[in-house]
Amino acid sequence: MNTCRLQDFPSHPRSSRTTLTRAMPGRKKPQTILVIEQDHALRATLCEWLRDAGFEAIGEHTGRSGLSRILLREHTTQPINGVLLSMKLELCESRLVLSELRDTYPSMPVVVMAAAKQRVLIEDALRLGAMGHLRAPFDRNVFKRKCSAFFRDPDQSD
Repeated sequence: MNTCRLQDFPSHPRSSRTTLTRAMPGRKKPQTILVIEQDHALRATLCEWLRDAGFEAIGEHTGRSGLSRILLREHTTQPINGVLLSMKLELCESRLVLSELRDTYPSMPVVVMAAAKQRVLIEDALRLGAMGHLRAPFDRNVFKRKCSAFFRDPDQSD
């Protein structure tokens, strides 16, 4: 039986823990959402829907590449502001990515995606620190509305 241990998952260096920066005042940039989903077609669709909702969207196909993308953009003018994380990544990668994000970026909103029948995975992810979940199959309008609520920029007034 395979067991998952965080030390088995190659993570990025934690020596540069910093708060994610926001866009400069007066020049508002859209929130950047990272979609970590192994299915290419679904990842592309979700990124398109996020762009339609007013976000910048970036897709990655593995947890490792997603964590690398966050680290690469951490000190830029457009860091990653939130993550949509599939709970269907290989082995137990989703849980490890979520744990790594909670440890390294505790204030970053992470929303997990799973099928309704994967209730146990969703509950586990919420216990690990996900701020919410989206259940597949996705409805375009519901998806956009929920993402707008989950990833709303706290600096924007309502």
